[in-house]
Amino acid sequence: MTQQFEGFLYPPRSSHRTAVHLQVGEEGDILVLGEDGNVLLQALWRELKLSQRVGGSARRLTFSDGAVVETSDNDAVDSIDREHRGTSVASLMHRMERLTPFTLVVLAVTLAVAVSFFKWWLPAASDRMAMTLPPSLLDSIGNQTLKIMDKGFLEPSTLAASDREKFEAQFQRLLGTVPELGQTSTLLFRSAPTLGPNAFALPNGNIVLTDEIIALATNDLQVVGVLAHEISHVENRHIMRSFLRSTSVAVIIVLITGDMAELTEMAIAIPTFMMEMGYSRDFEREADARAVDLMTAIGEDPAHLADMFELMAKNCDEEDCGNTWLSSHPDTRARIASIRGRD
Repeated sequence: MTQQFEGFLYPPRSSHRTAVHLQVGEEGDILVLGEDGNVLLQALWRELKLSQRVGGSARRLTFSDGAVVETSDNDAVDSIDREHRGTSVASLMHRMERLTPFTLVVLAVTLAVAVSFFKWWLPAASDRMAMTLPPSLLDSIGNQTLKIMDKGFLEPSTLAASDREKFEAQFQRLLGTVPELGQTSTLLFRSAPTLGPNAFALPNGNIVLTDEIIALATNDLQVVGVLAHEISHVENRHIMRSFLRSTSVAVIIVLITGDMAELTEMAIAIPTFMMEMGYSRDFEREADARAVDLMTAIGEDPAHLADMFELMAKNCDEEDCGNTWLSSHPDTRARIASIRGRD
């Protein structure tokens, strides 16, 4: 279908203008017609150079001989350009052919810098920031995170006081091997019927242990293995490193402004992040390895952690464990083998 619009023709190197009528055929051929219907110019749409659209300002269509057509019909120009230039391979090749070697080098360097920035520099900057966050800020974020989770899907624990004391004692045994966490980490008990067996570390170093994961364990040392794993996440600040890596815009803002309080406002997204995103495979492997070291340090068999992984796998479909502790722990079989291999 032929598309049409009106404009003014400026001959090459001339300010004299002539009212013209433009027709663009189905194959992208464009005719510039004078008021008497005579063809003044003829070309292919993809050969034209178009000025960028800026509000309602007139657009300039520059022909290969230097002639220019100016039109205010921006919608028609955009519609025709999408149809006859679009993002096709031919269009891309045509645009590439018009780039100078210098421009291509600049584009290549810009792309390489952008890839390096997001793949290496930004994660490294996020990690450094996470490791230097002041305890007061982490405490604020951790408390806010727990408050949101308590309102959303956590309930008060129904665990007997004697059982709490028993696991608290084991928790303190583990913390004894990591003195720097002794004054900042607390073991919290909750019930999570909607989540099922679960345990997770909060940004401020506190660890939440659910009644459901305790009920699933066949012996207490399996729960100790879970605690050792979560202590490793605290020790390495995995939750904040993961969260900051996923929120690159926030990291950039903090780096520019130096205002870390911005992170407190973002804490509302951490619970969702913890449940849906979890940790990277590298962070999980690091936590496994450290858990083995912690279990060994208190004289317990690290195989109990592997046993808990197996129990979790049997308790649900390993491909879809919902929001249980196992769902955020990929490569379960390989990790079980790795833990047992280090016994």
